[in-house]
Amino acid sequence: MWIVSTMPYLVEPRLINTPVKFRPRERLPQRPIYTVSEICGPMHGPDSPNGCETEIFAVKVWLLERTYIEVVVVVEVVVTIVVIVVVVVVVVVVAVVVVVVVVVVVVVVVVVVLVVVVVKPLSLRDRHGSYSYSLLKNALLLLTRKHLDLLNCPAKI
Repeated sequence: MWIVSTMPYLVEPRLINTPVKFRPRERLPQRPIYTVSEICGPMHGPDSPNGCETEIFAVKVWLLERTYIEVVVVVEVVVTIVVIVVVVVVVVVVAVVVVVVVVVVVVVVVVVVLVVVVVKPLSLRDRHGSYSYSLLKNALLLLTRKHLDLLNCPAKI
């Protein structure tokens, strides 16, 4: 089959007593599979008077080349399907990684906010052990004042 597949032209099957013609591989016709009796008639074999051996060889070469072309088409289809599956798997894996990263970032932000809002005020104890929210209260008042000042100030041109 390797020798047949590397031939620049393939032999096309013909009926009895017609010369064997060569045709470029691209213009391969759709033909039915011939039997020996269809090609050679009732008298066929090594000592056939019709020179039928050439015709049988032509049909065998044509069928081998046809099989080679069909195998190449099947391989191309399989490779295409494999590439599509690999691309889909890569896209799904990337999407899962992105979702996991987003979830981790959200969890980290929530933990940081909880630490700043809950744990930090708990650490604001005075000498007697009571909670002192004066720092937090002053910070909130400062932010509120700044916000109100920004709302009340005239627009700068």
